[in-house]
Amino acid sequence: MRKIDLIKQTLTDALGYEVAKVSIEGSVADVTTTENEQFSVMLYERKAEQADEPCFSLSSNGIEECRACKCVYFAYLYGNKACAIVVVDAPDYESKDEFGDVVHTYANPLQNA
Repeated sequence: MRKIDLIKQTLTDALGYEVAKVSIEGSVADVTTTENEQFSVMLYERKAEQADEPCFSLSSNGIEECRACKCVYFAYLYGNKACAIVVVDAPDYESKDEFGDVVHTYANPLQNA
C-alpha cells in the first residue's frame, strides 16, 4: 500500500476522520478532512516487524520536532503494511532519559485493534 493511502486509512479507521486530502512533504503529512479540519502528522518509519511491539517512545527531540512543525499527531509507518498514530501530547507514560530529557511512551494502538 502507498504511504498516503496507509495514512488515510489509519486516520479514518483509528481516529474516525473522513479524509479529503493528504499531502506529504518530507516527514510531515498535511491533512484536510471533509469537514475542512486541517492538521499535520509527523511521520516516522520503522521496520514492519516492529509493528508487534506493545509500546513505542518519542524522545524530547522528536517531541520538539512535532511541536515545531505544529503536528498534533505522530505516526509510525511500519513498512507499507501498518500505521500506528497517536496524539503527541497524550503519552501513556512520561519518563526521563539518562540526560534528564523527557521521553513520551505510548501504548501501540495496533496491539489494541
